[in-house]
Amino acid sequence: MASIHQTLRWVRSAALPGSNCKDEEAVAQDAAVQLMLSKTDKEVISTLLAHINGTLGADATVLRSREGKLLGQHGAPSAEPSDHGFDINFPFGTATVFAGSHGHYFHEKQLRIVQSFGELANIAIERCRHIERVLANEA
Repeated sequence: MASIHQTLRWVRSAALPGSNCKDEEAVAQDAAVQLMLSKTDKEVISTLLAHINGTLGADATVLRSREGKLLGQHGAPSAEPSDHGFDINFPFGTATVFAGSHGHYFHEKQLRIVQSFGELANIAIERCRHIERVLANEA
């Protein structure tokens, strides 16, 4: 697994060609910082889902654990029968991304950035759980 510093460096360098790199770098860095400063699993998941939608321009993203439990949702999937969404797998679960009328036309670098967000979210979730265990043991 990549270190946090390696992942942040990669996120900084993964801006899309022909786009405003500084704006995309700032957004990616902000997402990474928000994920790492999250204090609870729910906060991590909420931040991750918002950034998946923002990065991919999706209408909605639904996140489920490996066991199929709903972890969170951002946005509302379209009512279009043709929009079944597509899955992005993370260490802790699967995000189903619904693009609606936009279709599934994402640049590969956007998907890699989202995958990096998922890796950071996994680290943040583990950190939150560790802190909860330590606090429970101190009580």
